[in-house]
Amino acid sequence: MHNVNFKKLVFTNFMSYGDIPNTVQFLPGLTYLNAANGYGKSTIIEALTFVLFGTSYRGGTIGDLKNTENKNSDMLTTLDFDVDFGADHHSYHIERRVKPNMKSSFSIIIDNVEQDRRATLSQKDFENRILGFNIVFFKYVVALNSQETVPFVEMKAEEKRKLIESVISVSTDKWKKCNNKVLGDSELQFDVAEKSISRITSDMQYTNGIINTLNSKKRAEIQKLRDELYELQKNSSALETKVSETEAAKKLANEAFSIYSSAQSELSSSLSELNALSGCIQKLSDIAADKKVEAELSSAVSSAEEKAGEFGIAILNKTASELNSEITKLTYKINQIEFSITSTKANISSIGKQKKDIESEAAMAKPGIPCKTCGKLSTEDDVEKIKASLRKSWRDLDDQQKMLVLNISTAETSASELSLAKKQSEDKLSDTTKKIDEYTKYVSSYLPIKGKLQSVSERIRINMSAILKYGTDELSIQKKIDEVTGIKESAEHKISELQSSSDIYQKASDEYNTAVYVRNSNNAGIDKLKSIISSEENNSDDAVMNASKQRLDELTNDLQSATENVKAFSDKISLCKYINYMCSDDGLKSYIIKLFVPYFNAAVVENLRLFDLPFDFVFDKTMKYTFYSSLGTAPEYVMLSQGQKRKVGFAIAMAFCDFVFNIADFKINCLFLDEILDISTDDKSLREMVTLVRNRVQKTPVIFAVTHRATIIQDLFDYKQNIDNNGLFSSMGKLENISENVN
Repeated sequence: MHNVNFKKLVFTNFMSYGDIPNTVQFLPGLTYLNAANGYGKSTIIEALTFVLFGTSYRGGTIGDLKNTENKNSDMLTTLDFDVDFGADHHSYHIERRVKPNMKSSFSIIIDNVEQDRRATLSQKDFENRILGFNIVFFKYVVALNSQETVPFVEMKAEEKRKLIESVISVSTDKWKKCNNKVLGDSELQFDVAEKSISRITSDMQYTNGIINTLNSKKRAEIQKLRDELYELQKNSSALETKVSETEAAKKLANEAFSIYSSAQSELSSSLSELNALSGCIQKLSDIAADKKVEAELSSAVSSAEEKAGEFGIAILNKTASELNSEITKLTYKINQIEFSITSTKANISSIGKQKKDIESEAAMAKPGIPCKTCGKLSTEDDVEKIKASLRKSWRDLDDQQKMLVLNISTAETSASELSLAKKQSEDKLSDTTKKIDEYTKYVSSYLPIKGKLQSVSERIRINMSAILKYGTDELSIQKKIDEVTGIKESAEHKISELQSSSDIYQKASDEYNTAVYVRNSNNAGIDKLKSIISSEENNSDDAVMNASKQRLDELTNDLQSATENVKAFSDKISLCKYINYMCSDDGLKSYIIKLFVPYFNAAVVENLRLFDLPFDFVFDKTMKYTFYSSLGTAPEYVMLSQGQKRKVGFAIAMAFCDFVFNIADFKINCLFLDEILDISTDDKSLREMVTLVRNRVQKTPVIFAVTHRATIIQDLFDYKQNIDNNGLFSSMGKLENISENVN
């Protein structure tokens, strides 16, 4: 059992979609995607394909998938899903990211635990171990596209077979590979067993020769061995005495050599220590000189730091910051006032023009002039009314003009006051900046002195640590020198007295080793002769003959065992060859496919009935198809109309999905139909197709459909997922529960 349940897909900057995260929920039921052409309905399938397989559904490049408007942003797709492996259940969160430089990455979280990126599964392992299917299976079982998916009937025979094998898990490539290894090993072992038979037969012939040519041992040979044994035993006592004498001499020589070696070690150690002590005297002189310099530099640094503290640099920096902020605010206010003055002057100019226009209009107002609206000639009363209205308008404008002039005067006064305040702040800032610069120059002048002080102090520390083990004054170091000198002279005296001890020890050691070797060789010869004599005395002619016969019996048993091995490996080779046949196209693959083809054909015929087509479409075990018609001779597939081909393709595709979920050892909770439903030419067939799809909900709980005819069959859907577009980017819009609206 292998059940894959998709839960949530999220993508950004993917094709026509922008950087706002777009989420697709895998809700149980039938959902159609509602959007105009080009808004990105099929993009959801592309996003799911990319996050699962790292490639495009349509076969384009990764660059084709990335949003062109947001070139400098990451393209990101994530998918949450669960997988039931029989008794085991695991949750997964996978992420594919493409950087602006087109570098891509893949990460996976298993049961809320992020996996080490260095140990991330390969794409092949991810498909085999977790998903349980590849992209070819995905296109024919999960995401069907009317344009991109090659119809099953148009696939080559080998392509059909491989697709079905991936569904029913009967791919035998791995079986065949393993079996061929076993076959090779068995053939090798068969050859070894046959060679063993040849070797055993030769040994049996040799043993029979020994039995036939055995001669009794002669007493003279045994006596000769006894004489040799007597001579060796006679030498044993003298050899043991020689070993004891040389061992005592070696011991005395070793004691003298040990004293000599110890004296050499003391001499070497004392010489090294005297060299170190000689350097300590010089280091004491260097430390005294450096401490004098250290005191002078320390006084200079303290005086400089005290002087630097008088500047109050923290207060100066704060004052400068506050003055800069104040100048910025004043500058902003002045600019605002100047802008207001400019705008006001423009208004004054506009009012002046309006006043002149009124004056001109008043001058032209005279009796007998036709009205511009009705054409009636104006009277004296009419003219007076017009002039009265114009005088009022002129006075209103004049009042406005005076008020604006007053406002300009007030604004200019405020601007002048603010400019004066800004000038004062700028002067204060200049003084503060000068003090800060003066502090900076002063500090930079004493920093080298401080660095030199640190260097001298570090040198004093290093020299002191080097002489501490010997003392901190010349007297104590000189005392240590005298002590070590005494040890050195004592060691030199011992070495002089024991100069020849090394040669004496080496000679004594060689004599002892020689004595031990001769003694041991003599004893080994005695033991060997005793063993040979005992064997010769105890082994009669019958005993040797029995041993040879026992060896012949062992060889006979070995021959029987080797013969049985030859037969066993021969049988194993025959079995492996039979397994290879079962792994061929005519073997197990053909048998399993043959079992399920009738069920597949029945589903195809049932689905074709929806379209009232006058023929049936039947596959044989090799997945070749044949037309059958109740009207007589059926046409060839190539002679069908495009509409008929698409209907046949839909009927087979749905039958194939049923085929998968009836026999496969895994299930998937979703199905995408991209314009598949649009193959129907009439409303009745369309509704029958959707009904067929709805009947799949129990097997495939989540079904998405991309169709341009959804309004006709909207009542058959559970959800409507709207997709919006603002003219630049697409985005996932409102998800509507159609079933609730219908109820």
